Amino acid sequence: MVKKKWCVLPLLLFLVTVSGCGSVYMTAEDRYQQNGKISESVEMETANNGELTAYENASTIEPDIYQIAKVFSGLTQEEVEKGLIHDGHEDVQKIVEITENDKMINVYTSSSGNASVRNSADADWYDSMTAVPGEENAGMFEALRQWYPQTELEGLSPEDALKICEDAMEQADLPCVYEQTIVLDPDSMGKLSALHYSFQDPENTSEKNEDNTEKPGAYVLYFRVLAGEHPLVTVGGRGYVKIICGQDEKIILMDSDDFFVNPESGKPVQRKVISAEEAYRRGQGYLQEHGKASASITQVNICYTSRYVTETTRNLEPCWEIRYQTESNGSTSEDSVFLDAVSGQEINRNEYY
Repeated sequence: MVKKKWCVLPLLLFLVTVSGCGSVYMTAEDRYQQNGKISESVEMETANNGELTAYENASTIEPDIYQIAKVFSGLTQEEVEKGLIHDGHEDVQKIVEITENDKMINVYTSSSGNASVRNSADADWYDSMTAVPGEENAGMFEALRQWYPQTELEGLSPEDALKICEDAMEQADLPCVYEQTIVLDPDSMGKLSALHYSFQDPENTSEKNEDNTEKPGAYVLYFRVLAGEHPLVTVGGRGYVKIICGQDEKIILMDSDDFFVNPESGKPVQRKVISAEEAYRRGQGYLQEHGKASASITQVNICYTSRYVTETTRNLEPCWEIRYQTESNGSTSEDSVFLDAVSGQEINRNEYY
């Protein structure tokens, strides 16, 4: 199941009810906080009666390796069984490796609830092209867009790339919501590759970089895992499902940096939380404190953080996501700050797992 990104939803009132956790988009009259009125363009979810539901000991969902391999890599059941690695840990993880008939495929799933696919010898190289300088200051997406300013590749539109990836996620039964697309153009990748190698091998980079610049462009699409109706926020990691789709319309890589989990398998516990208006106000304070006073808050959404309990269970706690936009060099980038819904404090991304 793939859900569209929230910002493309119509600005209409609607109700989402999930195990006692409701969310309603507010009217303009309700959008008021201590420092003044909140813009009517801001989409806001609210907690019913000032409460949101947490889930204790929710079970992770192990993706089906046969379906993952079929959808993302085109492998038959026979090929999967032939490529399965029997290392004595099959109850915890499953690995398929295919390195014959011009194929170089690696598929991985785990009982802890994540999965990855690599369909090319270049998959890890493309993956490394998504790690750009400046993330610690600008935020991941803003830094990516500064490095990769192009918006489209020749021969494949971003809309078609999104459809390819959304269809794959849905067929693989991986619940998620689309987040953003970045264009990995060859020229920018070549420059980043040169920068990477300048740190790794400062005395001999030219030959390696010449090889790498010849690789074609690709799209990298980011999705968020859904816990029921609300996205998960992984802290202590990037927390996205990342798919790299080549210009030839083939998926090069799929990697989940988050865990698929079933909240309804856990024990529901009601939490008293701060209001959406208060979360908005604190989000404004965060932007001012971090030199982003010109940024515009676009949404206040309910999300969940996951705290490790055991290899196959997580505690899910509600949080507020403050989404904002920044303008730079004529382009718009989006990012988020996350607040603990109970305390209202910014979430320490190293505290949760």
